[in-house]
Amino acid sequence: MKLPLKYNRNVVGFAIALVVGGFSFFAARHQLEAQGLAVKAQFEAENRKSGILVVSRDMQPGDILTMQHVAQRLVPVKYTPSQATTSADLDKVVGQRVLTAMKPGDPILLQSLEHAGFKPFSTELAEGRRAITFPVDEVNSFSGLLAPGDVIDLLY
Repeated sequence: MKLPLKYNRNVVGFAIALVVGGFSFFAARHQLEAQGLAVKAQFEAENRKSGILVVSRDMQPGDILTMQHVAQRLVPVKYTPSQATTSADLDKVVGQRVLTAMKPGDPILLQSLEHAGFKPFSTELAEGRRAITFPVDEVNSFSGLLAPGDVIDLLY
């Protein structure tokens, strides 16, 4: 049986090339979108952020933190200090005395705050008295001779 119309070989080849090219385009586009979503998910997982409390003004040792001195900033988890305070710690932070100088944007760390009942050692020294420290290492220490709860005398 003979077809009534004759097809030009060039037209048929061109049509097949268009179909294959279109299929390739959409397959490549789908693959690139899937890769883009995977890279985006990996980036977001690696750069997950947590909200930490920071000071919003210059603070000097002895200043008391108020709500006006505290702000929250989002920081990538991998760069968040382990002692950083979060919004859950806000009640613990407000009203505390600052032990170290802080600049705006510095994270509020637990060790940089005076806790209830805490007195720096320097407040225990009488006027004109001086405290000194001694370097201690494995050789110059008591190597286990002291245990928690032992009573010792400090000479100064």
